[in-house]
Amino acid sequence: VFFEGEDNGAGLPVFNGLPYTELSTFQNLENARIFGFELGYQQALDNLPAPFDGLIVGANYTYVDSETTFGGRSISLPGQSENVANAILGYDKGRLDLRAAVSYRDEFIDEIDLDGADRVALDHVQLDLTAKVDITDDIKFFADFKNVNDEAFEAARRYSEGDFLSQYEEYGYSIRAGFIWKN
Repeated sequence: VFFEGEDNGAGLPVFNGLPYTELSTFQNLENARIFGFELGYQQALDNLPAPFDGLIVGANYTYVDSETTFGGRSISLPGQSENVANAILGYDKGRLDLRAAVSYRDEFIDEIDLDGADRVALDHVQLDLTAKVDITDDIKFFADFKNVNDEAFEAARRYSEGDFLSQYEEYGYSIRAGFIWKN
């Protein structure tokens, strides 16, 4: 999208008093189709012999097929992964509550480009751990360990020749811990 206006002397157009080389804008898609389903399972395995009677398992899976047209081509809806899945293994018995969760999502279109080189956020897998311990009836200790596997965020411009890295961010892991006191 180009605006007629003044030139900054270096051959760059000026918009609102500032020179620019690239301009982004938002546009609504005229129509879209979306279909999907979600499956989930969660169970406390309290029928097992002690101490395994505190085990918890869970999983869910979501499939979404989406389609829209933009610039004469058919694409999936921006921001919509085709596959998303989570799995949880936990232990919850007495004063102890532990969880390990793995989350997965497929790539998705992050930005639509008029020339067809869309920006795509690539697949992501993350492991998180959580622990809670009731020390007394009034005091609880908690700890959250997020992104244990140190999964980076990656995005790429998708050209017909292949993907070209657009963004790579390493966040590392994070740990949050503390005590909760209720009176």
